Amino acid sequence: MAKLEGGSKVAVRIETLTKRVFGRAGSRTVLDRVSLEIGQGELVALLGLPGSGRAALLRVVAGLDEPDSGRILLEGQDIARLPPRRRGIAHVFQHDPLFGHPTVFDAVAAAIPDAPDGPAPGAAEQAEQVHRLLGLVGLGEDAGWLPATLPPAQRHRLALARALAASPRLLLLGEAFGTLDPAAAAPRRWLRRVQERLGLTTLLTAHGPAEALAVADRVAVLREGRLEQIGTPADCAGSRRPNSSPRCSNHRPGLNRDGASRCGRIPSSPSRPGSSGHARPCSGTPAWRG
Repeated sequence: MAKLEGGSKVAVRIETLTKRVFGRAGSRTVLDRVSLEIGQGELVALLGLPGSGRAALLRVVAGLDEPDSGRILLEGQDIARLPPRRRGIAHVFQHDPLFGHPTVFDAVAAAIPDAPDGPAPGAAEQAEQVHRLLGLVGLGEDAGWLPATLPPAQRHRLALARALAASPRLLLLGEAFGTLDPAAAAPRRWLRRVQERLGLTTLLTAHGPAEALAVADRVAVLREGRLEQIGTPADCAGSRRPNSSPRCSNHRPGLNRDGASRCGRIPSSPSRPGSSGHARPCSGTPAWRG
């Protein structure tokens, strides 16, 4: 596995990823040569206006859509053309359909994949795994509940437990997961504690700047399908002014010697006229506000 500056491992390397969609009005580029490195165990939050490319990026990484060009390397393996089930990625994009399961316990048990080799886990082993996952997400006392009776915030926790049941190498969380209560800090801290405890590399579509700054190691801002800004929450929060976005140093995406992510620019790539191909400093009008 490749390493970032300071010796930290690269878990995900996205290289000049491009995706176009076609409709009655013609074609539109939803991802324009997006390049990004994510360190092992790092949480990166994506910010941007609707249509900025956040959802498109998650869908392509998950394998739900195929890119027109570019590579997606997960732990050194190019997964860009692999089917979703072979990528080792879990995702929570929309509300998980939970109504077909009689209990919370059964909903998580059904998400545990069959062993690819060797005998399937026994009932006692499976029950232990389910209870461990439920305890991890704060549903340890709710195993016997009907999923449909859970409050919305608890359903999000159950959806996350189901996603974690497959022991993924990468976790993708869409904006629907961010509706957990974007005004409350506690849910954001809870999600961060789970992610840190597992050391799970995570790419999150943030509901807004406050959520991104609260949970992320780094914040990446997309606009019109291009990755424009990237930086740490400390860099972003420390340089924010009214009606201005975070200010980031022009360094290649990487980690410092303490293992913390730092600001970065986009690796060089062919650029459109008038564009440098690099993430610009976070100044002026925030990219997520247009």
